[in-house]
Amino acid sequence: MRSIYLPLLVCLLSGQIAVASTWIAASNRPQDVQAAIDDPRTVDGDTVFIPSGTVSWTQGVTITKHISVKGSTVCSNTGYHGVETSNNARATDLTTIVDNIADRVAGYFFKIAVPTKTPDILVRLSGITFRGNPNLRANNGGAIRIASQCEKVRVDNCHFVGQLTFNPSIGSQYAYWWGVIDHCIWDLQRTSSDPTAAPPGEGIAVGNGLWPAYGGTEPMGPYGDGSWADESHWGSEKWEFIEDCTFNHTYGGGVDSYSGGRAVIRHNWFSNMGTQVHGTESSGRPRGGRAEEVYDNMFNWHKPLPPNGVRSPELRSGSILFHHNTYKMDDGLSLPTGALNLTVYRLFYPFTVWGGACGVTIDSSTLAVKPNNLDKVANSGGPNGNGVYYDSKATATPINSFGDPVYNTLIDRNVAFPTDGSLTPNDGSAYVVVNLTQILKQRYKTKNPASSYITSVQNSHTITVAGQSDRLGSVTSPQGVNGANIRFSPGDHYQIRKVLVALDQPGRGRGDLIEGKIPKDTAQPYPNQELDPCYAWENRILGTHAIVNIQAEQPTIREGRDFYNQAARPAGPQPGDGRRRDGSAVWTAGNPYTEYTYPHPLQRSN
Repeated sequence: MRSIYLPLLVCLLSGQIAVASTWIAASNRPQDVQAAIDDPRTVDGDTVFIPSGTVSWTQGVTITKHISVKGSTVCSNTGYHGVETSNNARATDLTTIVDNIADRVAGYFFKIAVPTKTPDILVRLSGITFRGNPNLRANNGGAIRIASQCEKVRVDNCHFVGQLTFNPSIGSQYAYWWGVIDHCIWDLQRTSSDPTAAPPGEGIAVGNGLWPAYGGTEPMGPYGDGSWADESHWGSEKWEFIEDCTFNHTYGGGVDSYSGGRAVIRHNWFSNMGTQVHGTESSGRPRGGRAEEVYDNMFNWHKPLPPNGVRSPELRSGSILFHHNTYKMDDGLSLPTGALNLTVYRLFYPFTVWGGACGVTIDSSTLAVKPNNLDKVANSGGPNGNGVYYDSKATATPINSFGDPVYNTLIDRNVAFPTDGSLTPNDGSAYVVVNLTQILKQRYKTKNPASSYITSVQNSHTITVAGQSDRLGSVTSPQGVNGANIRFSPGDHYQIRKVLVALDQPGRGRGDLIEGKIPKDTAQPYPNQELDPCYAWENRILGTHAIVNIQAEQPTIREGRDFYNQAARPAGPQPGDGRRRDGSAVWTAGNPYTEYTYPHPLQRSN
């Protein structure tokens, strides 16, 4: 049984009197919560209240109506508002759900799957503590899954604590939604003594997999293709807002983005972590994150930094406006000047589905070499004027001074490569070595040649290429690829090609709609992606006021074109600024960048 808790909540809606009811579930068990939601008397605009207490859930709950589902947990002193110098976030855990869900493949705590017929009516999940169970294996579907096309979603006052093996805590790949996640706290930590147990994952994985393309075209699949074929909508309500939250993990990450995700991340407190955007590469068919506005956050570092510097945030695709953030460095820690990294993984590794950014690919069925038109490459230049700068045969296995194979160095004594820097350009392009003999057999039955971009020419016969330690030599990579990203044996056939712009790289925005399960195996042309530069300004270290800038890790991401430091979005057209298809500037005097209303209007919902 359920009972009416607040039977009459009266409001004016389109000139009519609308009555909303608040219903109390018979208990805090998932079966009773689901029954209260499914009851035909519960209608759009109502609230289902979960009784307080701690309960172990063995199954999840699906929210199928535009309603509010609320517990009693309250998160206080969350986020950052420009004056706090210490983290005082606290959670009062009055409604606690403990993970004991048996389905570790498709399970979840809550799935928001409302119909699209009323997209302008609020859907809210509030006031719940989620506690992990280290004895369960990991699930990568997410604890809270947003799988709806909805313009008003709010998740607030939720506390994620312990070894939460649902990763991420909040995810939304199969969605197209706008709204806000606010006043939540993440206290994820490893609690299992088993070193092989999966650590807690990301706090939030932003995704807009079903975003429609410009003009309303429905894209195929939850890949984010539509988001990449639409304007950025800077400063508007058309984003996933993450504000007034606190991330205290000892393991895992803060905010990530996939599948054309669009996020505004503001007024949050991050401890020993930051934000990042996945690229169009390691996640398979889904595209990378599309755009972010990140401002007025605190990034508090009180643990030793990684030896290669802080990656907070790391942007691997799309565009970002990164401004007025504060870095707090405790206990004498220091932050590198270039702590905001822009990078393109496909320039040094041929990921499954997309292949490497090298200008060519392998037909997965016939193994024939053919162009990969998804990247913008030079089609002229080289000795034959066809964009192939060198086409040769490796005659010696690379070895180092100890006689061991060196798999990220190419030695060819039959070719004298220029040592004047022309193969390591600084004009916004990159030379890429592709080994057409060594074909990688990858997931999704795709096949790609090994490739990586040139980082230096050591002498007239030696070229060094980029790579990562887990993707070199004979190591099997996490992506399921057997072998190296670039290695050579006697007789191998390789080419050097010039890449101008990689698909979805930082600083690129709207382009033509890409379709197909394996786009590289089709004859789709370069999608003509618009320039949508990244901007960073007024990001400083607390105390010293030192500036934190953007830095590019690959040569195709060029300062003054793809990104700008200490340059706010201009109020009028500027040289190098983004251009629409009709040639007009993205930013004009009548259309300057302005932040969306803070706090988000949905925070006023009770």
